[in-house]
Amino acid sequence: MSTPEPKKSGGRSCLLYGCLSVIVLTLLGTLAVYLVVRSAINSSIEKFTSAEPQKMEEVAMSDAEMEALRGRIRTFREALDDTNRVAMLELDGREVNAIITTSTNFADFKDLLRVRLEGDSARCEVSMPLDEFAKLPLMSGLEGRYLNASLDLSVEIQNDTLQTTLNGATVKSDSLPAEAIRELQKSLPWHEIQESPEVKELLAMIKWLKIEDGKIKLGTGQPAPQP
Repeated sequence: MSTPEPKKSGGRSCLLYGCLSVIVLTLLGTLAVYLVVRSAINSSIEKFTSAEPQKMEEVAMSDAEMEALRGRIRTFREALDDTNRVAMLELDGREVNAIITTSTNFADFKDLLRVRLEGDSARCEVSMPLDEFAKLPLMSGLEGRYLNASLDLSVEIQNDTLQTTLNGATVKSDSLPAEAIRELQKSLPWHEIQESPEVKELLAMIKWLKIEDGKIKLGTGQPAPQP
């Protein structure tokens, strides 16, 4: 089953959102396929899926804070249009989740995804409906069920290369074993992600991206600052 295409829209900030959408959708799709196959083999759909979606944390941000966030994103977007201009954008987890819940680029993720930034990694809480998989042979039991999972990711842009690592995954509060994580890491189409139009265009403009001190940090026109 192919991964859904992220919505396309104009604007440099939309480019970043499109890139992130490609990564998240690919990870979710691969994890879902992996667990669906395991469910089919083990006849244990209930073990890996839930009858109800995971309730996502509400994002509390005042109008003034939201306007300030949009202003910072606007300034960074303008810097992307000027190749000689040096700029950096930092976003903490609360700000990332505010973008997810308010941006039209993330409309499909509003009730399905939250991000928690911890140190140099991102923990993505996801709740993915599995109705599409229920159309597969012998998979009708997935209708109306959800994949509620937590993905621990490392993401970095360095030397014009996007590096993404799946460090761990938890499904229904149970951590997947290291062997399963290794299998998932090998099966993820990293080359296809790297070659996607959204990622290639992003790499042409953004010099670096990293997760550090519980924040996503990205910049253009300069190397990443050293700690």
